[in-house]
Amino acid sequence: MDAKDASGRLLIKEIIDKNNGLIQYDWKNPGEAFAREKIAVYTYLTVKIEVKNNDEIGLISRKINKLTETFNDLISGLIQGAMNVITSVDILRIKALNTSKGAKSQAEQSNAIATAAEEKKLSTVEEGKKLAFTNTKGNCIACHMIAGGAEPGEIGPPLMAMQARFPDRQKLFDKLWGKPGVELMPESQMLPFGKHKVLTDDEINKIVDFMYTL
Repeated sequence: MDAKDASGRLLIKEIIDKNNGLIQYDWKNPGEAFAREKIAVYTYLTVKIEVKNNDEIGLISRKINKLTETFNDLISGLIQGAMNVITSVDILRIKALNTSKGAKSQAEQSNAIATAAEEKKLSTVEEGKKLAFTNTKGNCIACHMIAGGAEPGEIGPPLMAMQARFPDRQKLFDKLWGKPGVELMPESQMLPFGKHKVLTDDEINKIVDFMYTL
């Protein structure tokens, strides 16, 4: 009798007072963060014939009373079944909502990681460009024409379409580093930057990243 919904309505009392009908209410189970909307459909067959005799009328009256009880039990079972279905739907809806939130969170994390990786790559390219244009470091501009570079040299070939010319990134790295066995043009004056410790491996990698944008 004292059962209340999330808003404080006395549900059982309201159902008993009305005897039949439909009631919508918000229900919150212990431990749940929010109330869920529920619907209850109910009806009661309260008519009962008073049996005084054991004649045919009395027998028929008992049958009617028994039929009324059977109907009440049947309707109660249907109502309980409907409530179970509604509860199951609510549970599935909450699970779907949680799954959706989890997927959204993972997508946001993936996007954040991808954005951070892209920003890092752009930062690496900018650092490589700075090294290529600095005369105390790579100083590529002194011998090569480079897009965006001022007063380029003409000793070496223009640095363009580098990814097409060096599809194997390691070969371009090895050439800048000065690895043994790397083929250079006979008249090449390019310094083996890694071998002579003018540039670190990390700095050469950054220059390669920059060159791959040319």
